[in-house]
Amino acid sequence: MFQQYATSYSVMAEVLKIRELTDKEDPIEFERIIRSRLSYIIGFWLYNVILKYPGIMLNETAAASYVNIENDCFKEVEDLFIAAKYSGPFSNTNNHSYWWRYKLDDILIDNDCEDGIEYARQQGKEGIKPSICCVSRESPAGFYCLFRKSPISLEHSVGGLSWMPNGADLSRVSIDLYDEVAPFLGF
Repeated sequence: MFQQYATSYSVMAEVLKIRELTDKEDPIEFERIIRSRLSYIIGFWLYNVILKYPGIMLNETAAASYVNIENDCFKEVEDLFIAAKYSGPFSNTNNHSYWWRYKLDDILIDNDCEDGIEYARQQGKEGIKPSICCVSRESPAGFYCLFRKSPISLEHSVGGLSWMPNGADLSRVSIDLYDEVAPFLGF
């Protein structure tokens, strides 16, 4: 899945820009510059692509939506999912926590649970509410609206837009907001 994110424009644009600025006949110079800028490129990619667009890594709201737990309830039971918490660079930026999607899956699979509510009940936590779509206020969510920064359902959202990186399959935009801004953006 990281591979899909790596094909995003921001990473490739940086590499191509460096290639353009170096002597095309001197691959050693290109390699030297890439090595010196690699931490910047990877940091930029992690912060502005991986963490911003839920797919492989999920912010708290996206994680709660993904495991079908209402956001406030997720905060009450997040210790049950601690094994899935991301602890690398930018892991607590702007007081946001991030979660590995595959590790959330592993926790649910290992405990033979269909969703986070079932897992929380299995662990003795009652009164956990399901994640609901911010548009319908009824249907289960499961996805994350980038515009509203809220849980959203598949049927009330649009995904896979050209400006979203490959691999950000949980990143969506509410249909009503998309319909409103798409003409101005030329979509």
